[in-house]
Amino acid sequence: MGPAGVGKTALAEAFFAELTADGRASTEIIGVLSNPDIPLGAVSPLLVEMAPSTTQGGLIRQTVEAITADATSEPVVVFVDDAHLLDNASGTLVHQLALSRKAFIIATVRADLPVSDGVTALWKDLAAERIDLESLSPGETLLLAEAILGGSVDQKSADVVYQTSRGNPMFVQHLLTRGREEGALTLCRVDAPGGEGQQWIATDRMPLSSSLVEAIEHRLGELSSLDRELLELISIADSLGIVEIQAITGPEGEKRASALEDRGLIVAEYMHRRLEVRIAHPLYCEVIRARMSPSSDVRTRLQLVDAVMARGLRRRDDALRVAVWLLEAGASIDPAIGERAVQDARLRSGDDLAERIIAHMAESPHGLLQRARVPAGDQPHDGHQADP
Repeated sequence: MGPAGVGKTALAEAFFAELTADGRASTEIIGVLSNPDIPLGAVSPLLVEMAPSTTQGGLIRQTVEAITADATSEPVVVFVDDAHLLDNASGTLVHQLALSRKAFIIATVRADLPVSDGVTALWKDLAAERIDLESLSPGETLLLAEAILGGSVDQKSADVVYQTSRGNPMFVQHLLTRGREEGALTLCRVDAPGGEGQQWIATDRMPLSSSLVEAIEHRLGELSSLDRELLELISIADSLGIVEIQAITGPEGEKRASALEDRGLIVAEYMHRRLEVRIAHPLYCEVIRARMSPSSDVRTRLQLVDAVMARGLRRRDDALRVAVWLLEAGASIDPAIGERAVQDARLRSGDDLAERIIAHMAESPHGLLQRARVPAGDQPHDGHQADP
């Protein structure tokens, strides 16, 4: 069990191949998205011929007997991939296979999706061994990168791969494969103890492969349009408070955010005593933004501006965030916000961003750079002090 791309199927397939290498009886059941609404849809190729009057229970029982008929001194090995996609009846069939003691079940399950009772019962009632897979650590990511590339990898480059992939093995493989193909990763000569050696070094930004984008899009495609819009909001904002989410999406926003957190798509954490959410993986964020239409991008930024302004510029960086959203939406910036944003921009990133903000600041009766005045009661808090 684990998140998408963590290596569940690869590990299960290797175990399945080892168990069946000597010709041991086996069968496979694969869950697909089109099956959950069709009773016994995932196991339809295995169903035995029965009279029309046969009950579902009778069909399941006879099919279990047929699958396990070849069991001799050893149980039949049954590989169930993506078991979270099984309909309830198919899950019951898998459960009955396990109960028969004539089948050895290997199943992969997504940790962030609901699972049928029959599959859940494998480890809850039948004491099956459940292995929870997690993403790789930075050190493990380096080892995987070196195994994939077949050579030493520069530590800074390995850090880039880890920060981009967050240790997800599938993402690591896609990034490295595409990076090598497009020249973003180069095998360079370096000084090494005892002489000169070679090392893989990232010389450019790691590109996303089309297959990786498709894999991420497939996962995001399982969401409703409202959930997708919420992810777009959070992606543009980088991090967003629950108060702003409710202001934009209505009272159901917090509930939908909680559901997305359960699915591993966003992370909620307290920052300076304020509950905020962010996209769980930087690659999700990149794909979400890339798939937004220009009009959707502008609308989302303006929604964020309205939500933060309605709450008041309470946090130290709110003025700069609002100014950047307006800037990227092609809208003018009120000088009351702009001057504070310019000060912050100069402190954080130099004059370039500050000059861009000034260029988009609206004229006011008191001049372009009038002193920003924050309404009483809207002074920044959360441990930050406003600029004088």
